[in-house]
Amino acid sequence: MDHPFSIALFPGAFRPPHRAHFEAVQSLVQRTDVDEVVVIITNRNRQVPGTNFALAPEVALKIWAIYLQGMPKVRVELAPQSAVRQALSYFERVSHTTRLIFCAGKNELSEDGGRFKKVRVLSSRSGIPAEIIPSRSQPLPGGATRIRAHLAQGEAGRQAFMAALPEHLTNHQRRQVWEICRNSLRPLGKMAQQRMVSIFKQNTLGEIASIDSAKPGKTDEVMRVRLKNGLRYYIKTAHDTPKAARWDDPKGLKPRKRLYVERSALKWLARQPWVNVELPKVVYFHNPTRTLVLSEVCPLGNTLQFQPEQGCFGKKAIEQAAVFLGRCHVHANPVPAFWGDDKADLSHWRLQFNLWTQAVGAASFSKPVESRLVVLQRESLASAGKGFFHLDLGPKNILVNSQTAGIIDFERCGSIGDPAFDLGKLLGQVCFFEMMNSRESLIPSIIQSALGVYKNETGNAWSKIHQRIYPFMGLEMLRLITISTSKKLTCHLQCQYKAMALALLNNRFPENV
Repeated sequence: MDHPFSIALFPGAFRPPHRAHFEAVQSLVQRTDVDEVVVIITNRNRQVPGTNFALAPEVALKIWAIYLQGMPKVRVELAPQSAVRQALSYFERVSHTTRLIFCAGKNELSEDGGRFKKVRVLSSRSGIPAEIIPSRSQPLPGGATRIRAHLAQGEAGRQAFMAALPEHLTNHQRRQVWEICRNSLRPLGKMAQQRMVSIFKQNTLGEIASIDSAKPGKTDEVMRVRLKNGLRYYIKTAHDTPKAARWDDPKGLKPRKRLYVERSALKWLARQPWVNVELPKVVYFHNPTRTLVLSEVCPLGNTLQFQPEQGCFGKKAIEQAAVFLGRCHVHANPVPAFWGDDKADLSHWRLQFNLWTQAVGAASFSKPVESRLVVLQRESLASAGKGFFHLDLGPKNILVNSQTAGIIDFERCGSIGDPAFDLGKLLGQVCFFEMMNSRESLIPSIIQSALGVYKNETGNAWSKIHQRIYPFMGLEMLRLITISTSKKLTCHLQCQYKAMALALLNNRFPENV
């Protein structure tokens, strides 16, 4: 009996396709029970590690065309979004006389099927026979990510890049692949802008007058859009973020779930009557591209961090932020678990705290400082409780104008944390930036007023929080002293700042400030 028409599906980003990719396709072509091989390319850009550049899907299309010359049974298609989702859609696109084979790298498969864990359910539901097979090719160390890193090195990375390409290519073809990739490098921000223009058009969000980066130079750029009707929106996107993205990679893309969390947090906060500051409103969320459109906060205003640099300071804004944190930390309304469940939110809090302590640890100056950090870490993790925690609140995320104060950037927030960490980190940054702008005389009044309003909001919980606030302030100052590149921070001022930080670390406010 003749076997059913068999289609082998091989999805991936292929930015660029390398030797192991080609060998996997070649092994599928050589199978006598496979009638057609379909290479499916994900419609997402891929970042070049350590840079703000990326490769678009069209790069993979051009290179596969070179690899597959003269090879029968193979075609290449570009998925609307996810390549895996496109592969799974074949259950709805083929007849019952068809058999589907899903191929993936050995390191992508697990006991439950890995990326293809839905295959068995869809096969049973549709009656279309299907199987999942591992690639027969040997995985390439570092995969396509490592090859893209060679691109960033320019000519110094050319040889290593070419060594990862399929063996059957001629020298001319290898040069072609190299030049396609090098000539196709595009800024991530520009790629995101093009996508956002399409989203605004398709979803009638308004006619765009201008679009630019609100924070140039960042890997995950926030875009600022001005519409012809005068409205301004801010846009965040995680469309190009791979699943492997980590918080601890400063030059990489952050975990894609962060935008789902920010959207959920802002919607929850919008329902709370006790919120005393202006917050972004969720205007629109485009799920396929993970694009979050937010309303403008404090029009015609600026960040609190910018204010000291201009010779003025919003003491009232710090008080408002302290009130907001106090209400967030102890309010009666139950807070949902934004990262999945309470266990996931606890894990997220510990990760954020550990990343911060690692940064502080790199800034330690003596054994006593390291010992104090260890003790504080133990006390803080033991004191973690339920509430709403921003986890990244500093002057850069507080906006002010002539009428009000606003708070932005809730990507790191969670429902579990240590209140002293939230407030101590904020006030430590306030101290540092005020000292950097020769405004030391204002610091005691600012700090005491902030602690006073926070104490009023937290009530009985204050006694369990306040002993850790000064130490967190001191450690945050030490961290900022270490990473600062400002020419203002002379050796003399470093000593002065460290003296204040160490006093705070020992839970006392220095009298000579």
